[in-house]
Amino acid sequence: QNVDVPLAFSMYHLLEHVGLHQKIMNDFPELKFTYNKSSQNIEFYGLQNEILSVKACFLEEALAFSRNGKLVDLDDSIIRFLCEGDQEELNEQLFMSQEISAALEIQGNRVNLLAKTEETLRAGEAQLEKLLTHSCIEVDDSNVLRMSEWQQLVNSLQTSFNQSESRVTVHTDGTLVVVSGFVEAVDAIQKQLHDFVHDNSSVTRTETGRKILIKFIREQKGDVWKEMTKDDIKIDFREDSVSLCGPRVRVTECLQTMKDLIS
Repeated sequence: QNVDVPLAFSMYHLLEHVGLHQKIMNDFPELKFTYNKSSQNIEFYGLQNEILSVKACFLEEALAFSRNGKLVDLDDSIIRFLCEGDQEELNEQLFMSQEISAALEIQGNRVNLLAKTEETLRAGEAQLEKLLTHSCIEVDDSNVLRMSEWQQLVNSLQTSFNQSESRVTVHTDGTLVVVSGFVEAVDAIQKQLHDFVHDNSSVTRTETGRKILIKFIREQKGDVWKEMTKDDIKIDFREDSVSLCGPRVRVTECLQTMKDLIS
């Protein structure tokens, strides 16, 4: 007989971790069962009485974990990170690799921590707090986020870290960049993204000088400042000052050159 029993994959994986699968195979060696991820069902093949016994065993154990489960309070960005990841892999990294018999069950924007005892729940919550985090970067100049170099950097960093155990995701919400995931990866990526935003945000800096010097530079030193500002820097000469506008890191370089000319 073939029988399908609905069960969330996170719960199925958790029951496997606590040894239920092995116990069933030992008690009912002729019974076959597999898990169908797409339908979220356990598919049983065997004698009816054996299937009924094993089905009851699965559901009783699942109920015990669910009854003691707890809704955990997580930032929306971390919930989004969890939703985008492989649930089996995440539960393994967060809990089972540390011999903690717990799992996350995600439904929409609700995250339940499944465990049989209060002690295990506390250990699971401590792992979430220890291993997961998020960081926000405020972007004053939204043009930075439209640069091809920005997207290349984000893609490169996510690809690099998501090949290891320290996964991370980067999302943009208006002028806010949110980095979420494992602490080590978030710390490393946040710094690089922050530095890129800082260096490439548009700023205006002004250097003053005597009128005759400013006029001389504008009229006689065009070969210097035109070469310096030909790509991404705008220059504005006033009677007794020069203003430079563009990416912060380039403006800083060009401003030093202008100071040297004036001096």
